[in-house]
Amino acid sequence: WPPEAPATPERVLTAPLRAMAASYPGGGARYVPHKDNAYRKERGDRINTRELTAILYANPADWSLPAHGGALRLYPGSEDA
Repeated sequence: WPPEAPATPERVLTAPLRAMAASYPGGGARYVPHKDNAYRKERGDRINTRELTAILYANPADWSLPAHGGALRLYPGSEDA
């Protein structure tokens, strides 16, 4: 505390100026595993000021994991990886 710009004490969570939108056609297409905001031990901070990442899946009503794939994979405890 205090929060880093562009956040303020009154508006801790802010919207970025840019957003990412992606569409994957299936057939094994994917976004590779990554860290949105890795912790840097040597500096005691994070790469950027991001506090929250939101993911929206706009799948059709008949979508199913076994038939279509595309599940979100999380890797708890991978902060040090």
